[in-house]
Amino acid sequence: MALSFSFTSSRPSRQTLEIYKRRMELMGLGNMINGPTTVEELKDLVGDRWRKPHKACDEVYPKVFVGGEKAARDTDLLKSLGITHILNVACTDVVITDMFYRQKGFKCTTSGIPAEDTFTCNIKPFFEESNRFIEVAIRTHGKILIHGKEGTSRAPTFAMAYLMMRKNMSALEAVKAVRSKRMANPNEGFLKQLVEIDERLRKEREI
Repeated sequence: MALSFSFTSSRPSRQTLEIYKRRMELMGLGNMINGPTTVEELKDLVGDRWRKPHKACDEVYPKVFVGGEKAARDTDLLKSLGITHILNVACTDVVITDMFYRQKGFKCTTSGIPAEDTFTCNIKPFFEESNRFIEVAIRTHGKILIHGKEGTSRAPTFAMAYLMMRKNMSALEAVKAVRSKRMANPNEGFLKQLVEIDERLRKEREI
């Protein structure tokens, strides 16, 4: 489809630019003109932090589920969903051992990350590790549950980082993708780190 927009040599009005931007977004080309994502934009997307998800876990991307401790302990649910890998991103708060799953007769591969749901917790160093684990699950035709305590802050943030760093999504796209499937409300510190990653990835793509 050809683009039929044209501007005169003079500076286009703000209204004209907004119309242009809107048409580009409708055509799925919004990321070509959008600038860097801000924390405020992500905060607007996640909305009310205290709204809870309706389900124990949700599939936020093909074969990638996000949930809380309730889902991680419900082996009947995990079996019904075909979960083969479990990533506990709150392993200091939610202690679920391999023995727990063995006693339940549930076979799975597990991994733990000691992220804290605080504004000051630096979770960026954990993303490469979590991304590798998620990719292993998908590459081996499995399904993965990423879980924290409630499944609303830590777990969705790791899913968003995966979509950004492995699926080439922007921070806005990743947050929208996860939020469309689950009531995710990462804390502001986590959103800030997603913005920082978004900025780094943008610069790398420009090289």
